[in-house]
Amino acid sequence: MKQLSLLSLAVALCVGCGGESNPPTSPVTGVVKLDGKAIEGAQIAFIADPSNPDNRAAAGVTDAEGRYSLTSFVSGDGAMAGKYNITVTKYDTPDGGANPYGDGAGQTIDENLSEEEQEAARDAAYAAGADDMAKSMKAGARQTPKNALPEKYAAITTSGLTFTVKDGEDNEFNIELQKK
Repeated sequence: MKQLSLLSLAVALCVGCGGESNPPTSPVTGVVKLDGKAIEGAQIAFIADPSNPDNRAAAGVTDAEGRYSLTSFVSGDGAMAGKYNITVTKYDTPDGGANPYGDGAGQTIDENLSEEEQEAARDAAYAAGADDMAKSMKAGARQTPKNALPEKYAAITTSGLTFTVKDGEDNEFNIELQKK
């Protein structure tokens, strides 16, 4: 779970890292539901299948209606064509679910900064998030963020969720999770 959280955090923090030389992506959207009810604040991660190792991971977070839009390089750009294994999580955390490290690491990085400045800003945001988590632990908060969704969906080896993104198409993948 810790590795997945770090991967998801890295994908989320790298939004806007790319430039004009990014590989082509196609939009990927959908709705996440648990037993028929839309889930707000769920984090979706599309992790490239070993059959297409050059593909970059893509991620998104659901809104109040359970809708998500994936990002690979630039906000909302989608995912590269190919097969993906998918995880869905929703952590009970200080920022409401997306970031197990707290508010600080979820700060937006200014796309107008140089690559070095963006890296320094990401490092500072990560450190601030770690400080937030340490403070909440000292205040008696739960030490381990709790996933509000069934644990089986937190790992690509157990989620059973896969999707193949088609190049040049608007791809829709609705995810229906089950408690049992």
